[in-house]
Amino acid sequence: MTFAATMRFMIISLLVVTVTSGERGGVALYAEKNFKGVSFWMAPPREGRCTQLPKIFTVKSINTNGNCIELRKRSDCTLNDGETVQIMAPGTPAHHSLYYLGFDDNAIQAIRLCDFRGPH
Repeated sequence: MTFAATMRFMIISLLVVTVTSGERGGVALYAEKNFKGVSFWMAPPREGRCTQLPKIFTVKSINTNGNCIELRKRSDCTLNDGETVQIMAPGTPAHHSLYYLGFDDNAIQAIRLCDFRGPH
């Protein structure tokens, strides 16, 4: 493991919070697919509020814990022309591997609660 990778792991490890099964109200982000690897727990953002993810964290799977979350590719949650929002709601596919939704490493920069009036 390189020094940079070791430092990244150590910093991410400081962010780890254990998420218990069935816990509601938060979002668990995982560094590896299938809900493995270092996890980062976030309280869900308030409605309409964009929450930036730590720049050092790669998200490959997500447990929304019953929340409806919008995954955003821009840290300020704005959309480029023609860009769409990925909705992660209970029952939607690919929570176990965001790769299947077209997200590569570091593609997710922010999250926000779903706004059922439509993305903005």
